[in-house]
Amino acid sequence: MKKNLASRKLSFIFKFTLCFVLGTAAFLLTGRSIEALAAQQVSGEEDQELYEDEYGGIHTANGFVYYLHKDLYVSTYSVRYEGTAESIVIPDRFKGLEVKSLFFGAFSDAPNLKSVTLPESMSEIDDGAFMDCKNLEEILVDEKNLSYTVQEGVLYELGDSGAKRRIVFCPLKNIKAFAAPESVEWIDSYAFWGCKELQSVYIPASVQKIGSAFQFAGLQNVYYGSGSDELEDTKEYYDFSKTVEKAHLHFNFNPEDYQSSLLSDQTAEISGYWGTDSELSLPAGLGNTIVSSIGTEAFSGCRSVVHADIPDSVVRIGDRAFEGCSALERIVVPAGVTFVGADAFNGCFSLREIYYAGSEAQWNRLNVQLTDEVKIIYNCNPHELFPGHFSESETRIMYYTGDREDIVIPSWLDGRQMTAIGDGYTRLFADASPKRIEILEGITQIDRIAFSGCKSVQEIRLPDTCIEIGEEAFASCEGLEKLTLSPNLEKMGEKSFFQCKSLSGEISFPEKLTYIPISAFEDCEKLNGVTLPENLIEINSYAFSGCKSLTSVSLPKSLNYMGISVFWGCSSLKDVYYSGTGKEWKNFTLSGSFNKTGNDCLLNAGFHYTEEDLGVPYGSFTVTFNAWGTADIPPQTILQFGHVKKPADPVRPGYIFIGWYYGEELWDFEFDRIRGDMTLQAKWTYEEEIRQNGKGEYIDAEGFVLIPLGKEFIVNGGAPAYSSNITYNWQIDKPTLMQMGRNGDQSIPVKGLAEGQCTLTCTVRSEHYRVPPFGTEPILYDVDTSNYPYKYRIVPLIKSLRMSEKSITMKPGAYHFLTVAAAPSNSGYARVLSGLTFVSSDPSVAEVSKDGILTARKNGTVTVTAFTENGMDGITGRDSCTVTVTDSVSDPSAPDSGNGETDKNPGTAPPASGSGNWNTDKDSPDSGPGKDGAEEKPGGGTKEIPVKKITLSEKQIYMVKGKSIRVGAYVSPANATDELKWSTSNKKIAVVKNGKITGKKTGKVSVTVRAGKKKASLNVVVVPKAKKAAKVTLKKKSSMKVKSSLLLKASVSPKNATDTLTWSSSNKKIAKVDKFGRVTALKKGKATIRVKTSSGKKASCRISVIR
Repeated sequence: MKKNLASRKLSFIFKFTLCFVLGTAAFLLTGRSIEALAAQQVSGEEDQELYEDEYGGIHTANGFVYYLHKDLYVSTYSVRYEGTAESIVIPDRFKGLEVKSLFFGAFSDAPNLKSVTLPESMSEIDDGAFMDCKNLEEILVDEKNLSYTVQEGVLYELGDSGAKRRIVFCPLKNIKAFAAPESVEWIDSYAFWGCKELQSVYIPASVQKIGSAFQFAGLQNVYYGSGSDELEDTKEYYDFSKTVEKAHLHFNFNPEDYQSSLLSDQTAEISGYWGTDSELSLPAGLGNTIVSSIGTEAFSGCRSVVHADIPDSVVRIGDRAFEGCSALERIVVPAGVTFVGADAFNGCFSLREIYYAGSEAQWNRLNVQLTDEVKIIYNCNPHELFPGHFSESETRIMYYTGDREDIVIPSWLDGRQMTAIGDGYTRLFADASPKRIEILEGITQIDRIAFSGCKSVQEIRLPDTCIEIGEEAFASCEGLEKLTLSPNLEKMGEKSFFQCKSLSGEISFPEKLTYIPISAFEDCEKLNGVTLPENLIEINSYAFSGCKSLTSVSLPKSLNYMGISVFWGCSSLKDVYYSGTGKEWKNFTLSGSFNKTGNDCLLNAGFHYTEEDLGVPYGSFTVTFNAWGTADIPPQTILQFGHVKKPADPVRPGYIFIGWYYGEELWDFEFDRIRGDMTLQAKWTYEEEIRQNGKGEYIDAEGFVLIPLGKEFIVNGGAPAYSSNITYNWQIDKPTLMQMGRNGDQSIPVKGLAEGQCTLTCTVRSEHYRVPPFGTEPILYDVDTSNYPYKYRIVPLIKSLRMSEKSITMKPGAYHFLTVAAAPSNSGYARVLSGLTFVSSDPSVAEVSKDGILTARKNGTVTVTAFTENGMDGITGRDSCTVTVTDSVSDPSAPDSGNGETDKNPGTAPPASGSGNWNTDKDSPDSGPGKDGAEEKPGGGTKEIPVKKITLSEKQIYMVKGKSIRVGAYVSPANATDELKWSTSNKKIAVVKNGKITGKKTGKVSVTVRAGKKKASLNVVVVPKAKKAAKVTLKKKSSMKVKSSLLLKASVSPKNATDTLTWSSSNKKIAKVDKFGRVTALKKGKATIRVKTSSGKKASCRISVIR
């Protein structure tokens, strides 16, 4: 028994040990199998909980994280995965509750994930749940799940009817074409995340939300089933437009218009088309298949197609593919096409252009049969350029994605006409390095910074249709060597070609350009020549600054403004060709609209004017100086266009010398060049420096305003803005000189008591308050104290005058300084403030200037009166003297006066008042100097002075039969003694007498005026009836210096109009205008000069008079 019992125990121990060993081995083997399985697939079934995070997420051993959702009736779990498995199966339940939803970014922490299986219970997936699933290849759905399905690898959410209503995610990274089902209403954000080979997507009109579905996808073409307005109405459209800004959008696309077949390489061939579109963008994909071929006769007989765009995916065009497309004008052919069948474009009678993306050599290898009328535009790939997606009618080219050296930019993209390049914020070629760029006809605008910074480009050709170039459009294109501008260019922006350092050769600007903006060609260091258009009005500051290789410039006479430093640093500038006369250029440079600052290189260059300006043969000329007897200055002999050497300043007691004048224009010895015999005359002003400010007040050299002694006036103190509780306190530094009224107000009455200078100061204290966020009482947060000084010079007005001479005898041609004694003050301040002036009872006998220079004209006797225009209490100064002009004076250099000034160097008298006037339609006695339009010949034994040049006011006139018109003649020098003799080539058509032309019968004649050996002519056309002017124009604005003159030219159209002109000034105290359009600047300020034709047409010019 004991033996048997022992045997049984041994047997039990053996069996137990064997079972333990086998069990342990089995357990170890099973564990290894589970680990191996986990590396491939992880399930949430019987998962072990690890911990709960601060957000309530329960983390498990298999990498799942569950979040409990409780509501009134049922609780469920959301899940996310953060493990390392390549394949996972999401469990149907966790802890007895359904797993129903996926979070946004549910798998963003699972980089190894390739496959996901969704359970039957899954019914809610957040938008963007599969974001950042870089390696995900497939999504599977439990067949019992009623909310989601997978079709051709794409995850959809189902609607109540079971139709696919939402695209959740496409894990197919190699997909090239995709067509959303017609039932889809929603495409998730990141739905095609990372589909970088995607070329074509069809979106039906049923879609209501797209958003950033195609972010990080390489999408090239979007075909939408409706119009742009409907697409813009979709939710999150802005996000969508940003993610596809470098894709082509095609609207109103209907896939049912196309018939296709599947080729052996699993691509599609278009075999038929039933649509009626005129602008046809062929699809790059049909269904989920890429299109690679256009089949035989696919579009044969499609007479509606005008423009056709073949996508880059196509490599083959079959026989007779577009045969009979009689309306087809333009077609885009990609460079990837390797075969074009026979008669592919046969019967395309309207075809004129083919945009071909390849080279000429590539095209020739295709052996395409075309008529001679068809133009092949090589290197033109519209698919590399993208328009804006703001609307279906958007016409701006916004982006370029190619890498070509030769780029041709078309004016047709996506079936619509493009008109502009850029949007003012985008650099098209920031990521490209083109060398040559040609822009085709149709583009009208190059927007701001469009080509800016494209350093590689060497040549740019703009189309004839381009009318505008924006700011910095080509700035810093440092490699640009050759530029072709549009002949129709009208506008350029600032810095449009700034720092194009390689731009060389000569640039001729188009005629329609009227304005060169700031820094337009600044630092174009290799630019050699510039020819500006005849209609140019303004050249702004720095326009050609730094163009150090510039050797020649052609400037138009239409120019009326030049900014500072336009030609600064143009050290090589040698020749300036000006289309006007030298006098016109001089008038421009002195007009105030020409800034000399920084333009030394221009002014020091050699100037070439029109032949009309020369007037006399080349040679040397004599310059004389009229110092009015104050100095004996010898004449100078100067070569034509040479510089006059500045003589010493002549001295006139009690006055300050202000310069030498040629007529009314100050002579610039550094700039002005001689063009004939001439006389320069000295001019002075009062010894005290006096000027006018913007208010018209007179100011001394220290800035003190001149005010009359004894006159009361109101001073207004300063008032700070946005303040309250303002107090004013007035103080006077010299109470003995000025009396103040009541203190404390913003305005105060003051009165000068004695002669001298004083300062009135207004101290303004103001308090600033602010209202706190809570409460109603304002809080004082700042106190400001400001001082406003008012400086005055008190001047006694002149009450009495006494002229030094009561009787003066002079010979014609002599001159004399008149002197007066004034009381109670004889200072320049008193003379200016009192308005001291001189007048002659008959200027034709003896003329007197406002500052008392008397000039004898012809025999006779006059009364010269000195008087003041301004006085106190009606008291003004006045005195007179008698002036006799006679040939019997023994010494023509001195007046017959015992106490007068002596004229030691008698020069020729200045031109008579009104000399050099121009044409008028009335026979007016003051229409010209003397009875024949020239200055009258001085009497008695004076030296004969020949006429050197005659200028007529008109070159051609139209007049009505039976009417008369007067023409002005201007002689040089103005004091020439030769008589003017008028004649006509046919007295039966028109007669002339003393410049007055009368039409006898219709026809053409030449009217000539002669003086000595000189002559000038004009053409006269006599017409049977009047022709009204349709338009009259003047230049818009001009600047003048005080005492200068300017002849305004009115342009009347049509040119054969017979209207007469009437001139007027809005402020005759600032600038006056005579009946011929000659403007004289009187004092600082602004005035408007108006001209009106007899038929009622008007024009005006704004005159700014400066010191």
